[in-house]
Amino acid sequence: MTSIPSAIAEAARRTPDTIALVDGGASLTYRQLASRADRVRAALTARGIGQGHTVVVDHPRGAVAIVLALGAMMAGAAYTALALDGSEHVRRRLDALRPDAVLDAEPDDRQDVVAAGPEPTEGDLAYIVFTSGTTGEPKPVGVPHRAVLRLLGDPRLGLVGGRRIAHTAPLEFDASVYEVWGGLAAGMTVVVVPAASVADPTVLATYLRQVDVAWLTASVFALVAQHRPDAFDGLERVVAGGEQLDLTSVNTAVRRTVVVNGYGPTENGVFTLLHEMRSPVEEVAIGTPVHGTRVASDPSTTVDGTAELVAFGDGLAIGYLRGPDGGFTDVGGERAYRTGDRVRVHGDGVHVFVGRDDRQVKVSGHRIELGAVEAAYVAAGAEAARVVVLADGRLGLVHVGEAEIARVRTALPSWSLPSSSVRVDRIPLLPNGKTDVKAVTALAAGATSGVDTTPASPSWRGEVASAVEATTGRRLADDADDLFAHGIDSIALWRVLMTINDRHGTELTLLDVFASPSVSTIEQLLIDATASAVPSGTLGTT
Repeated sequence: MTSIPSAIAEAARRTPDTIALVDGGASLTYRQLASRADRVRAALTARGIGQGHTVVVDHPRGAVAIVLALGAMMAGAAYTALALDGSEHVRRRLDALRPDAVLDAEPDDRQDVVAAGPEPTEGDLAYIVFTSGTTGEPKPVGVPHRAVLRLLGDPRLGLVGGRRIAHTAPLEFDASVYEVWGGLAAGMTVVVVPAASVADPTVLATYLRQVDVAWLTASVFALVAQHRPDAFDGLERVVAGGEQLDLTSVNTAVRRTVVVNGYGPTENGVFTLLHEMRSPVEEVAIGTPVHGTRVASDPSTTVDGTAELVAFGDGLAIGYLRGPDGGFTDVGGERAYRTGDRVRVHGDGVHVFVGRDDRQVKVSGHRIELGAVEAAYVAAGAEAARVVVLADGRLGLVHVGEAEIARVRTALPSWSLPSSSVRVDRIPLLPNGKTDVKAVTALAAGATSGVDTTPASPSWRGEVASAVEATTGRRLADDADDLFAHGIDSIALWRVLMTINDRHGTELTLLDVFASPSVSTIEQLLIDATASAVPSGTLGTT
Protein backbone atom coordinates (compact mmCIF):
# COMPACT_ATOMS: atom_id res chain seq x y z
CA MET A 1 0.00 0.00 0.00
CA THR A 2 1.56 3.26 -1.12
CA SER A 3 -1.38 5.61 -0.60
CA ILE A 4 -4.80 5.93 1.01
CA PRO A 5 -6.62 5.25 -2.31
CA SER A 6 -4.52 2.13 -2.99
CA ALA A 7 -5.29 0.79 0.49
CA ILE A 8 -9.02 1.37 -0.03
CA ALA A 9 -8.82 -0.16 -3.52
CA GLU A 10 -7.26 -3.27 -2.00
CA ALA A 11 -10.12 -3.48 0.52
CA ALA A 12 -12.57 -3.16 -2.39
CA ARG A 13 -10.85 -6.01 -4.24
CA ARG A 14 -10.92 -8.27 -1.16
CA THR A 15 -14.53 -7.67 -0.16
CA PRO A 16 -16.29 -5.59 -2.84
CA ASP A 17 -19.77 -6.14 -1.43
CA THR A 18 -18.93 -5.27 2.17
CA ILE A 19 -20.66 -2.09 3.33
CA ALA A 20 -18.10 0.73 3.35
CA LEU A 21 -20.30 3.66 4.42
CA VAL A 22 -23.58 4.04 6.28
CA ASP A 23 -25.12 7.51 6.14
CA GLY A 24 -28.63 7.72 7.55
CA GLY A 25 -30.81 5.25 5.71
CA ALA A 26 -28.38 4.88 2.80
CA SER A 27 -25.26 2.75 2.46
CA LEU A 28 -22.45 2.20 -0.03
CA THR A 29 -20.49 -0.99 -0.64
CA TYR A 30 -16.77 -0.82 -1.28
CA ARG A 31 -17.49 -1.48 -4.98
CA GLN A 32 -19.94 1.44 -5.11
CA LEU A 33 -17.60 3.73 -3.19
CA ALA A 34 -14.73 2.98 -5.58
CA SER A 35 -16.94 3.56 -8.64
CA ARG A 36 -18.35 6.88 -7.44
CA ALA A 37 -14.97 8.17 -6.29
CA ASP A 38 -13.46 7.24 -9.66
CA ARG A 39 -16.04 9.42 -11.42
CA VAL A 40 -14.86 12.31 -9.27
CA ARG A 41 -11.25 11.41 -10.08
CA ALA A 42 -12.00 11.36 -13.81
CA ALA A 43 -13.71 14.75 -13.69
CA LEU A 44 -10.71 16.26 -11.92
CA THR A 45 -8.21 14.57 -14.24
CA ALA A 46 -10.09 15.96 -17.25
CA ARG A 47 -9.60 19.43 -15.76
CA GLY A 48 -5.87 18.86 -15.35
CA ILE A 49 -6.05 18.43 -11.58
CA GLY A 50 -3.50 15.95 -10.24
CA GLN A 51 -0.30 15.68 -8.24
CA GLY A 52 0.72 18.90 -6.55
CA HIS A 53 -2.78 20.37 -6.66
CA THR A 54 -5.19 21.11 -3.81
CA VAL A 55 -8.95 20.61 -3.85
CA VAL A 56 -11.52 22.10 -1.47
CA VAL A 57 -14.41 19.81 -0.51
CA ASP A 58 -17.39 22.02 0.26
CA HIS A 59 -20.08 19.60 1.36
CA PRO A 60 -21.65 18.72 4.72
CA ARG A 61 -20.36 15.69 6.60
CA GLY A 62 -21.53 12.44 5.05
CA ALA A 63 -21.05 9.90 2.28
CA VAL A 64 -20.93 12.48 -0.53
CA ALA A 65 -18.16 14.48 1.15
CA ILE A 66 -16.15 11.28 1.62
CA VAL A 67 -16.63 10.32 -2.04
CA LEU A 68 -15.44 13.77 -3.14
CA ALA A 69 -12.36 13.70 -0.90
CA LEU A 70 -11.42 10.17 -1.98
CA GLY A 71 -11.82 11.13 -5.64
CA ALA A 72 -9.49 14.10 -5.12
CA MET A 73 -6.83 11.84 -3.60
CA MET A 74 -7.28 9.28 -6.40
CA ALA A 75 -6.49 12.07 -8.86
CA GLY A 76 -3.25 12.66 -6.98
CA ALA A 77 -4.38 15.91 -5.36
CA ALA A 78 -4.65 16.78 -1.69
CA TYR A 79 -8.04 17.69 -0.24
CA THR A 80 -9.18 20.03 2.48
CA ALA A 81 -12.73 20.32 3.78
CA LEU A 82 -14.06 23.85 4.04
CA ALA A 83 -17.58 25.26 4.20
CA LEU A 84 -17.50 28.25 1.85
CA ASP A 85 -19.92 30.41 3.82
CA GLY A 86 -18.42 33.77 2.82
CA SER A 87 -17.14 34.58 6.30
CA GLU A 88 -13.91 36.46 6.89
CA HIS A 89 -12.09 33.53 8.49
CA VAL A 90 -12.97 31.30 5.52
CA ARG A 91 -11.74 33.98 3.10
CA ARG A 92 -8.42 34.06 4.97
CA ARG A 93 -8.13 30.30 4.73
CA LEU A 94 -8.75 30.41 0.99
CA ASP A 95 -6.13 33.13 0.63
CA ALA A 96 -3.64 30.96 2.53
CA LEU A 97 -4.49 27.80 0.58
CA ARG A 98 -5.06 29.08 -2.99
CA PRO A 99 -6.89 25.90 -4.07
CA ASP A 100 -6.89 24.63 -7.64
CA ALA A 101 -10.47 23.33 -7.56
CA VAL A 102 -13.61 23.28 -5.43
CA LEU A 103 -15.94 20.27 -5.23
CA ASP A 104 -19.46 20.70 -3.89
CA ALA A 105 -21.26 17.88 -5.71
CA GLU A 106 -20.55 14.62 -7.52
CA PRO A 107 -20.32 14.68 -11.34
CA ASP A 108 -23.15 13.12 -13.34
CA ASP A 109 -22.90 9.66 -14.87
CA ARG A 110 -22.67 10.89 -18.45
CA GLN A 111 -19.04 11.97 -18.53
CA ASP A 112 -16.34 10.57 -20.83
CA VAL A 113 -13.93 7.93 -19.59
CA VAL A 114 -10.65 9.58 -18.60
CA ALA A 115 -7.55 7.50 -17.94
CA ALA A 116 -6.02 7.87 -14.50
CA GLY A 117 -2.77 9.74 -14.06
CA PRO A 118 0.16 8.67 -11.91
CA GLU A 119 -0.94 7.01 -8.66
CA PRO A 120 -0.04 9.01 -5.54
CA THR A 121 2.85 7.75 -3.45
CA GLU A 122 3.25 7.59 0.31
CA GLY A 123 5.21 10.83 0.34
CA ASP A 124 2.63 12.84 -1.60
CA LEU A 125 0.21 15.17 0.14
CA ALA A 126 -3.05 13.48 1.11
CA TYR A 127 -4.90 16.17 3.04
CA ILE A 128 -4.54 19.69 4.39
CA VAL A 129 -5.81 20.92 7.74
CA PHE A 130 -5.57 24.38 9.23
CA THR A 131 -4.03 25.53 12.45
CA SER A 132 -3.13 29.02 13.63
CA GLY A 133 -0.07 30.53 15.22
CA THR A 134 0.64 33.61 17.28
CA THR A 135 -0.30 35.90 14.38
CA GLY A 136 -3.80 34.50 14.19
CA GLU A 137 -3.42 33.85 10.46
CA PRO A 138 -4.56 30.38 9.31
CA LYS A 139 -1.69 28.03 8.52
CA PRO A 140 -2.39 25.15 6.11
CA VAL A 141 -0.58 21.98 7.23
CA GLY A 142 0.09 19.43 4.49
CA VAL A 143 0.10 15.79 5.62
CA PRO A 144 1.32 12.88 3.43
CA HIS A 145 -0.31 9.50 2.82
CA ARG A 146 2.27 7.61 4.89
CA ALA A 147 1.19 9.51 8.02
CA VAL A 148 -2.25 7.90 7.72
CA LEU A 149 -1.08 4.45 6.61
CA ARG A 150 1.14 4.13 9.69
CA LEU A 151 -1.97 4.19 11.91
CA LEU A 152 -3.03 0.81 10.48
CA GLY A 153 -0.08 -0.79 12.25
CA ASP A 154 -1.15 0.17 15.77
CA PRO A 155 -3.65 -2.28 17.32
CA ARG A 156 -4.60 0.23 20.02
CA LEU A 157 -6.63 2.15 17.42
CA GLY A 158 -8.89 -0.82 16.68
CA LEU A 159 -8.59 -0.54 12.88
CA VAL A 160 -9.64 -4.10 12.00
CA GLY A 161 -11.48 -5.20 8.87
CA GLY A 162 -15.05 -6.31 9.40
CA ARG A 163 -15.64 -3.98 12.35
CA ARG A 164 -17.69 -0.79 12.36
CA ILE A 165 -16.30 2.64 13.27
CA ALA A 166 -18.21 5.86 13.98
CA HIS A 167 -17.52 9.05 12.00
CA THR A 168 -18.14 11.80 14.57
CA ALA A 169 -15.47 14.38 13.69
CA PRO A 170 -15.93 17.20 11.16
CA LEU A 171 -14.08 16.38 7.95
CA GLU A 172 -12.02 19.56 8.29
CA PHE A 173 -10.34 18.24 11.45
CA ASP A 174 -7.75 15.51 11.49
CA ALA A 175 -9.59 13.14 13.84
CA SER A 176 -11.81 12.40 10.83
CA VAL A 177 -8.72 11.09 9.03
CA TYR A 178 -8.44 8.31 11.62
CA GLU A 179 -12.15 7.49 11.45
CA VAL A 180 -12.71 7.69 7.71
CA TRP A 181 -9.43 6.84 5.96
CA GLY A 182 -8.10 4.61 8.72
CA GLY A 183 -11.44 2.81 8.82
CA LEU A 184 -11.83 2.41 5.06
CA ALA A 185 -8.18 1.44 4.49
CA ALA A 186 -8.64 -1.32 7.08
CA GLY A 187 -11.83 -2.61 5.41
CA MET A 188 -14.20 -1.40 8.13
CA THR A 189 -17.71 0.01 7.83
CA VAL A 190 -17.78 3.75 8.58
CA VAL A 191 -21.03 4.91 10.19
CA VAL A 192 -21.69 8.64 9.75
CA VAL A 193 -23.00 10.39 12.87
CA PRO A 194 -24.85 13.65 12.05
CA ALA A 195 -23.25 16.77 13.51
CA ALA A 196 -26.34 17.58 15.57
CA SER A 197 -26.22 14.15 17.22
CA VAL A 198 -22.63 14.20 18.43
CA ALA A 199 -23.11 16.50 21.44
CA ASP A 200 -26.41 14.96 22.56
CA PRO A 201 -25.51 11.90 24.68
CA THR A 202 -28.92 10.29 24.34
CA VAL A 203 -28.99 10.51 20.54
CA LEU A 204 -25.28 9.71 20.25
CA ALA A 205 -25.85 6.56 22.30
CA THR A 206 -28.06 5.17 19.52
CA TYR A 207 -25.14 5.48 17.08
CA LEU A 208 -22.53 4.10 19.47
CA ARG A 209 -24.64 0.95 19.81
CA GLN A 210 -24.20 0.42 16.04
CA VAL A 211 -20.38 0.43 16.05
CA ASP A 212 -17.38 -1.30 17.60
CA VAL A 213 -14.97 1.65 17.68
CA ALA A 214 -15.56 5.37 18.15
CA TRP A 215 -13.56 8.57 18.46
CA LEU A 216 -14.93 11.24 20.82
CA THR A 217 -13.49 14.60 21.77
CA ALA A 218 -12.68 14.90 25.46
CA SER A 219 -15.72 17.14 26.01
CA VAL A 220 -18.19 14.76 24.36
CA PHE A 221 -16.52 11.77 26.07
CA ALA A 222 -17.13 13.46 29.44
CA LEU A 223 -20.77 14.19 28.56
CA VAL A 224 -21.43 10.57 27.64
CA ALA A 225 -19.63 9.30 30.75
CA GLN A 226 -21.72 11.59 32.94
CA HIS A 227 -25.14 11.25 31.32
CA ARG A 228 -25.20 8.00 29.32
CA PRO A 229 -22.35 5.72 30.46
CA ASP A 230 -24.34 2.74 29.19
CA ALA A 231 -23.56 3.99 25.67
CA PHE A 232 -20.04 2.58 26.10
CA ASP A 233 -21.29 -0.95 26.82
CA GLY A 234 -21.33 -2.26 23.26
CA LEU A 235 -18.06 -0.66 22.14
CA GLU A 236 -14.89 -2.70 21.75
CA ARG A 237 -12.99 0.51 22.45
CA VAL A 238 -13.37 4.29 22.52
CA VAL A 239 -10.53 6.58 21.48
CA ALA A 240 -10.80 10.04 23.02
CA GLY A 241 -8.70 13.19 23.04
CA GLY A 242 -8.32 16.64 21.55
CA GLU A 243 -7.69 17.98 25.05
CA GLN A 244 -6.92 16.48 28.44
CA LEU A 245 -9.24 13.67 29.51
CA ASP A 246 -11.05 13.97 32.81
CA LEU A 247 -10.00 11.29 35.33
CA THR A 248 -13.54 10.69 36.60
CA SER A 249 -14.87 10.22 33.06
CA VAL A 250 -12.08 7.79 32.19
CA ASN A 251 -12.73 5.67 35.27
CA THR A 252 -16.46 5.63 34.52
CA ALA A 253 -15.96 4.53 30.91
CA VAL A 254 -13.14 2.06 31.52
CA ARG A 255 -15.48 -0.12 33.58
CA ARG A 256 -17.52 -0.63 30.40
CA THR A 257 -15.02 -0.61 27.52
CA VAL A 258 -11.37 -0.10 26.62
CA VAL A 259 -10.43 3.60 26.71
CA VAL A 260 -7.56 4.91 24.59
CA ASN A 261 -6.23 8.41 25.19
CA GLY A 262 -5.19 9.77 21.79
CA TYR A 263 -2.68 12.62 21.89
CA GLY A 264 -1.08 14.46 19.02
CA PRO A 265 -0.65 17.79 17.24
CA THR A 266 -1.95 18.24 13.71
CA GLU A 267 1.64 18.49 12.48
CA ASN A 268 2.26 14.80 13.24
CA GLY A 269 -0.52 12.92 11.51
CA VAL A 270 -3.47 12.75 13.95
CA PHE A 271 -1.81 10.79 16.76
CA THR A 272 1.66 10.93 18.29
CA LEU A 273 1.10 9.02 21.55
CA LEU A 274 -1.59 6.56 22.64
CA HIS A 275 -2.42 5.24 26.10
CA GLU A 276 -4.68 2.21 26.41
CA MET A 277 -6.60 1.78 29.67
CA ARG A 278 -8.52 -1.37 30.62
CA SER A 279 -9.11 -0.73 34.33
CA PRO A 280 -9.45 2.33 36.60
CA VAL A 281 -6.36 4.56 36.81
CA GLU A 282 -4.98 7.16 39.21
CA GLU A 283 -3.55 9.36 36.45
CA VAL A 284 -4.53 9.85 32.80
CA ALA A 285 -1.31 9.51 30.83
CA ILE A 286 -0.86 10.25 27.13
CA GLY A 287 1.15 7.08 26.70
CA THR A 288 3.73 5.76 24.28
CA PRO A 289 4.42 6.46 20.57
CA VAL A 290 1.98 5.36 17.90
CA HIS A 291 3.31 2.93 15.29
CA GLY A 292 5.76 4.66 12.94
CA THR A 293 6.53 7.51 15.34
CA ARG A 294 9.43 8.06 17.71
CA VAL A 295 9.53 10.74 20.40
CA ALA A 296 12.13 12.29 22.66
CA SER A 297 12.18 14.83 25.45
CA ASP A 298 14.48 17.74 24.69
CA PRO A 299 16.98 17.78 27.59
CA SER A 300 17.79 21.45 26.99
CA THR A 301 14.23 22.36 28.04
CA THR A 302 14.14 20.32 31.27
CA VAL A 303 12.55 22.10 34.23
CA ASP A 304 11.42 20.30 37.40
CA GLY A 305 11.54 16.91 35.72
CA THR A 306 9.54 17.98 32.66
CA ALA A 307 10.71 18.74 29.13
CA GLU A 308 9.37 19.60 25.69
CA LEU A 309 8.17 16.64 23.61
CA VAL A 310 9.74 16.26 20.16
CA ALA A 311 8.28 13.92 17.50
CA PHE A 312 10.07 12.07 14.67
CA GLY A 313 9.08 9.55 12.02
CA ASP A 314 6.50 8.75 9.36
CA GLY A 315 3.73 10.84 10.89
CA LEU A 316 5.40 14.19 10.26
CA ALA A 317 3.57 16.62 8.03
CA ILE A 318 5.37 17.86 4.96
CA GLY A 319 5.10 21.27 6.61
CA TYR A 320 3.14 24.49 6.44
CA LEU A 321 2.21 25.23 2.84
CA ARG A 322 2.68 28.96 3.36
CA GLY A 323 5.03 30.80 5.69
CA PRO A 324 7.87 29.67 7.99
CA ASP A 325 8.40 26.12 9.27
CA GLY A 326 7.34 26.93 12.83
CA GLY A 327 8.00 23.91 15.05
CA PHE A 328 9.56 21.79 12.29
CA THR A 329 13.27 21.48 12.83
CA ASP A 330 16.35 19.26 12.48
CA VAL A 331 17.51 17.29 15.50
CA GLY A 332 20.72 15.30 15.14
CA GLY A 333 20.37 15.20 11.37
CA GLU A 334 16.77 13.96 11.54
CA ARG A 335 13.67 15.97 10.72
CA ALA A 336 11.45 16.54 13.76
CA TYR A 337 8.56 18.56 15.14
CA ARG A 338 8.78 20.41 18.44
CA THR A 339 5.30 20.13 19.92
CA GLY A 340 5.54 22.92 22.51
CA ASP A 341 3.98 20.47 24.99
CA ARG A 342 5.77 19.74 28.24
CA VAL A 343 5.74 16.13 29.41
CA ARG A 344 6.95 13.98 32.27
CA VAL A 345 8.19 10.47 31.41
CA HIS A 346 7.74 7.50 33.74
CA GLY A 347 10.34 4.78 33.99
CA ASP A 348 8.29 2.52 31.71
CA GLY A 349 8.36 5.14 28.94
CA VAL A 350 4.77 6.31 29.49
CA HIS A 351 4.37 10.06 28.98
CA VAL A 352 2.19 12.40 31.04
CA PHE A 353 1.11 15.80 29.69
CA VAL A 354 2.07 18.67 32.01
CA GLY A 355 1.30 21.85 30.04
CA ARG A 356 2.40 24.11 27.20
CA ASP A 357 5.26 26.52 26.74
CA ASP A 358 3.06 29.04 24.92
CA ARG A 359 -0.53 30.29 25.13
CA GLN A 360 -2.13 27.64 22.96
CA VAL A 361 -5.12 25.85 24.47
CA LYS A 362 -7.60 23.27 23.25
CA VAL A 363 -11.35 23.76 23.57
CA SER A 364 -13.65 20.98 22.35
CA GLY A 365 -10.78 19.57 20.31
CA HIS A 366 -9.95 22.87 18.56
CA ARG A 367 -6.44 24.26 19.02
CA ILE A 368 -6.67 27.96 19.79
CA GLU A 369 -3.93 30.55 20.24
CA LEU A 370 -5.17 32.96 22.91
CA GLY A 371 -2.99 35.75 21.57
CA ALA A 372 -4.56 35.36 18.14
CA VAL A 373 -8.05 35.80 19.59
CA GLU A 374 -6.90 38.91 21.44
CA ALA A 375 -5.37 40.22 18.20
CA ALA A 376 -8.74 39.82 16.45
CA TYR A 377 -10.33 42.16 19.00
CA VAL A 378 -7.58 44.72 18.40
CA ALA A 379 -8.07 44.46 14.63
CA ALA A 380 -11.82 44.97 15.10
CA GLY A 381 -11.21 48.24 16.95
CA ALA A 382 -11.71 47.06 20.53
CA GLU A 383 -10.91 49.78 23.02
CA ALA A 384 -8.14 49.61 25.62
CA ALA A 385 -6.95 46.37 27.19
CA ARG A 386 -8.39 42.92 26.75
CA VAL A 387 -7.26 39.43 27.83
CA VAL A 388 -8.60 36.07 26.67
CA VAL A 389 -8.18 33.14 29.05
CA LEU A 390 -9.33 29.56 29.48
CA ALA A 391 -11.79 29.35 32.38
CA ASP A 392 -13.68 26.20 33.32
CA GLY A 393 -12.87 24.66 29.95
CA ARG A 394 -14.19 27.60 27.90
CA LEU A 395 -12.79 30.84 26.54
CA GLY A 396 -13.52 33.98 28.52
CA LEU A 397 -12.88 37.63 27.60
CA VAL A 398 -11.98 40.19 30.26
CA HIS A 399 -11.83 43.69 28.82
CA VAL A 400 -11.70 47.43 29.49
CA GLY A 401 -13.92 49.56 27.25
CA GLU A 402 -16.00 48.28 24.36
CA ALA A 403 -15.28 44.75 23.20
CA GLU A 404 -16.52 45.06 19.58
CA ILE A 405 -17.90 41.53 19.89
CA ALA A 406 -20.18 41.79 16.84
CA ARG A 407 -17.32 42.71 14.49
CA VAL A 408 -15.07 39.94 15.82
CA ARG A 409 -17.73 37.31 15.02
CA THR A 410 -17.05 37.70 11.30
CA ALA A 411 -13.27 37.48 11.70
CA LEU A 412 -13.02 34.30 13.81
CA PRO A 413 -14.55 30.83 13.51
CA SER A 414 -17.35 30.35 16.03
CA TRP A 415 -15.41 27.78 18.06
CA SER A 416 -12.68 30.33 18.87
CA LEU A 417 -15.06 33.03 20.12
CA PRO A 418 -15.09 33.61 23.90
CA SER A 419 -18.30 32.24 25.39
CA SER A 420 -18.34 34.84 28.18
CA SER A 421 -17.16 38.43 28.60
CA VAL A 422 -16.54 40.59 31.65
CA ARG A 423 -16.02 44.36 31.53
CA VAL A 424 -13.70 45.73 34.21
CA ASP A 425 -12.17 49.10 35.09
CA ARG A 426 -8.67 47.73 34.71
CA ILE A 427 -6.95 44.44 33.92
CA PRO A 428 -5.44 42.88 37.09
CA LEU A 429 -1.64 43.05 37.09
CA LEU A 430 1.14 41.35 39.01
CA PRO A 431 3.76 43.44 40.85
CA ASN A 432 6.08 43.02 37.84
CA GLY A 433 3.49 44.68 35.60
CA LYS A 434 2.47 41.50 33.80
CA THR A 435 -1.11 40.34 33.56
CA ASP A 436 -2.29 38.48 36.64
CA VAL A 437 -3.57 35.45 34.74
CA LYS A 438 -5.01 33.79 37.86
CA ALA A 439 -7.05 36.88 38.73
CA VAL A 440 -8.25 37.31 35.14
CA THR A 441 -9.21 33.64 34.96
CA ALA A 442 -11.20 33.97 38.18
CA LEU A 443 -13.09 36.93 36.70
CA ALA A 444 -13.88 34.97 33.54
CA ALA A 445 -14.95 31.92 35.54
CA GLY A 446 -17.30 34.09 37.58
CA ALA A 447 -19.04 35.14 34.39
CA THR A 448 -19.91 31.53 33.55
CA SER A 449 -21.03 30.39 36.99
CA GLY A 450 -23.32 31.59 39.74
CA VAL A 451 -25.64 33.29 37.27
CA ASP A 452 -29.18 33.92 38.53
CA THR A 453 -31.36 31.32 36.85
CA THR A 454 -34.63 33.06 37.68
CA PRO A 455 -36.46 33.86 34.43
CA ALA A 456 -36.08 37.51 33.47
CA SER A 457 -39.76 37.64 32.53
CA PRO A 458 -42.80 35.38 32.80
CA SER A 459 -42.66 34.68 29.06
CA TRP A 460 -41.22 31.51 27.56
CA ARG A 461 -38.69 33.68 25.72
CA GLY A 462 -37.48 35.19 28.96
CA GLU A 463 -37.10 31.76 30.49
CA VAL A 464 -35.16 30.44 27.50
CA ALA A 465 -32.90 33.50 27.50
CA SER A 466 -32.26 32.98 31.22
CA ALA A 467 -31.41 29.32 30.64
CA VAL A 468 -28.92 30.37 27.94
CA GLU A 469 -27.37 32.93 30.29
CA ALA A 470 -27.23 30.52 33.23
CA THR A 471 -25.44 27.92 31.14
CA THR A 472 -23.17 30.06 28.97
CA GLY A 473 -22.82 33.41 30.73
CA ARG A 474 -24.30 35.22 27.74
CA ARG A 475 -27.51 37.27 27.43
CA LEU A 476 -28.02 38.10 23.76
CA ALA A 477 -29.36 41.43 22.58
CA ASP A 478 -31.41 39.79 19.82
CA ASP A 479 -33.35 36.59 20.51
CA ALA A 480 -33.09 35.67 16.82
CA ASP A 481 -29.27 35.66 16.93
CA ASP A 482 -27.49 32.44 15.96
CA LEU A 483 -26.14 31.00 19.23
CA PHE A 484 -23.25 29.29 17.44
CA ALA A 485 -22.12 32.65 16.05
CA HIS A 486 -21.78 33.89 19.63
CA GLY A 487 -19.26 31.19 20.55
CA ILE A 488 -21.87 28.92 22.16
CA ASP A 489 -20.94 25.43 20.97
CA SER A 490 -23.15 22.39 20.56
CA ILE A 491 -22.22 21.00 23.97
CA ALA A 492 -23.25 24.21 25.73
CA LEU A 493 -26.45 24.30 23.67
CA TRP A 494 -27.23 20.74 24.72
CA ARG A 495 -26.83 21.79 28.36
CA VAL A 496 -29.31 24.63 27.77
CA LEU A 497 -31.83 22.15 26.37
CA MET A 498 -31.29 19.76 29.30
CA THR A 499 -31.96 22.63 31.74
CA ILE A 500 -35.25 23.36 29.97
CA ASN A 501 -36.18 19.68 29.71
CA ASP A 502 -35.53 19.09 33.40
CA ARG A 503 -37.68 22.09 34.31
CA HIS A 504 -40.65 21.26 32.07
CA GLY A 505 -40.47 17.53 31.41
CA THR A 506 -39.96 18.14 27.70
CA GLU A 507 -37.66 16.21 25.34
CA LEU A 508 -36.05 18.88 23.18
CA THR A 509 -32.94 17.65 21.35
CA LEU A 510 -30.08 19.22 19.43
CA LEU A 511 -31.59 17.86 16.23
CA ASP A 512 -34.61 20.08 16.84
CA VAL A 513 -32.61 23.32 16.95
CA PHE A 514 -29.38 22.62 15.07
CA ALA A 515 -30.47 24.18 11.78
CA SER A 516 -31.57 27.43 13.45
CA PRO A 517 -30.03 27.68 16.94
CA SER A 518 -31.58 30.75 18.56
CA VAL A 519 -33.56 31.74 21.64
CA SER A 520 -36.60 32.28 19.40
CA THR A 521 -36.36 28.78 17.94
CA ILE A 522 -36.08 27.15 21.36
CA GLU A 523 -39.00 29.25 22.62
CA GLN A 524 -41.26 28.05 19.80
CA LEU A 525 -40.26 24.43 20.37
CA LEU A 526 -41.00 24.81 24.07
CA ILE A 527 -44.41 26.34 23.33
CA ASP A 528 -45.23 23.48 20.95
CA ALA A 529 -43.98 20.80 23.35
CA THR A 530 -45.87 22.11 26.36
CA ALA A 531 -49.03 22.70 24.32
CA SER A 532 -49.00 19.11 23.06
CA ALA A 533 -48.53 17.90 26.63
CA VAL A 534 -51.88 19.40 27.78
CA PRO A 535 -54.35 16.48 27.98
CA SER A 536 -57.28 16.62 25.61
CA GLY A 537 -60.43 18.03 27.15
CA THR A 538 -58.53 20.22 29.62
CA LEU A 539 -57.74 23.88 29.53
CA GLY A 540 -54.34 25.46 30.09
CA THR A 541 -54.01 28.12 32.75
CA THR A 542 -54.64 31.74 31.85
